[in-house]
Amino acid sequence: RRETAMAEAMGANGGSSRKREREESGSDDASPSATAPAPALDTDSESSSTEREARSVEGTTKASTSSLSVRPGNECPYLDTISRQRLDFDFDKCCSVSLRKENVYACLVCGKYFQGRGRNTKAYTHALEETHFMFMNLKNGNVYCLPEGYQVKDRSLEDIKRVLDPRFTQKDVDDIDGESRWQRGLDGQHFLPGMVGLNNVKASDYANVVIHCLLRVKPFRNFFLTLDEHKLMDDPKVQV
Repeated sequence: RRETAMAEAMGANGGSSRKREREESGSDDASPSATAPAPALDTDSESSSTEREARSVEGTTKASTSSLSVRPGNECPYLDTISRQRLDFDFDKCCSVSLRKENVYACLVCGKYFQGRGRNTKAYTHALEETHFMFMNLKNGNVYCLPEGYQVKDRSLEDIKRVLDPRFTQKDVDDIDGESRWQRGLDGQHFLPGMVGLNNVKASDYANVVIHCLLRVKPFRNFFLTLDEHKLMDDPKVQV
């Protein structure tokens, strides 16, 4: 036992001395495959290449999204589904489902009003359920195709925008009494400006008669025809 213990002690001392020598000399007697330094990976170039590719994909996505956000009329396949004879902008501009007045759109196919334009909104749901895809914002007159959500710009929509928000210049007002020019409405019927009936909303026919009488008073009529909503509160005529 003593001889075995002495041999183990001598082997341990020899191993320790050899280890110290290798550390001092900076060498190692291990196999070359184990000690050879691994080739350095150019992580900076790989990461920069990945970042460039990501930026390129992101830029392409943004470009394609922006190019699809607005389309001309000839690129919208549903422009001919608009039914002008069903449009009437004289009613209260509120959603026919929620009765809310914020962010209301008119369906240009059936004429009903719906709120919102994004997912899970009344207009979006109506487009999916009824396959009515053309909607007009009742505040600014912009036309959108749902559920895709892109805006449609076409000169054929200008007549609808004029009916939504009619504007009269001073010359137009002066010519009302000077000459009579028949015009055609969205429903195809001809009418004489200043002689258009009003919608009867819940027994409002008596009020409509009074309004028609007031519209024969030229200063009263001309004031509202040339009224600018943005200057309304600054006008001393309407201040309380």
